[in-house]
Amino acid sequence: MSTLTPSSLPSHLFPAPGAKRSLPLRSSPAIGRGLRVLALSVWVVVTAAWAQAGDPSGKWTWEMKGPQGRSLGSTLTLVWKAPDLTGTIDNRAGKVAIQQAKFSDETVMFTVEREFRGRKFVTHYEGKLDGDRITGSVKTTGRDERPVTVPWEARRKAEK
Repeated sequence: MSTLTPSSLPSHLFPAPGAKRSLPLRSSPAIGRGLRVLALSVWVVVTAAWAQAGDPSGKWTWEMKGPQGRSLGSTLTLVWKAPDLTGTIDNRAGKVAIQQAKFSDETVMFTVEREFRGRKFVTHYEGKLDGDRITGSVKTTGRDERPVTVPWEARRKAEK
């Protein structure tokens, strides 16, 4: 059985105490170019993923059932020009601008105010963006002034 001694170890990996450390790989131009190409490739991939991640802009559609079982289809148009989120919501109650809109950490939040028969209704939307889908909840007050929360799932319409 052989015994490892300091003199039997490769000197470029295990230098003697007090010896100057040098890596022979640093002097290789091919390795240096390879590392630069690798770093550039990683930067391109990360930048592309960051640019594609989290843009809620577009037309979004969904349907919700009301308390009497009536279906209400809606179309939401969002425009995100960081850091501002703007848009409109359109359904059988009419088309209105969204308010207090925010987009942060892949979360879309906004409110919609409508007036119906002399009463003001405020609806809060909040959902997580995942590609061409927003999943979250809608909070408002019912006719009896009690808070109502329902699930919300919107899908982005493909652009033509």
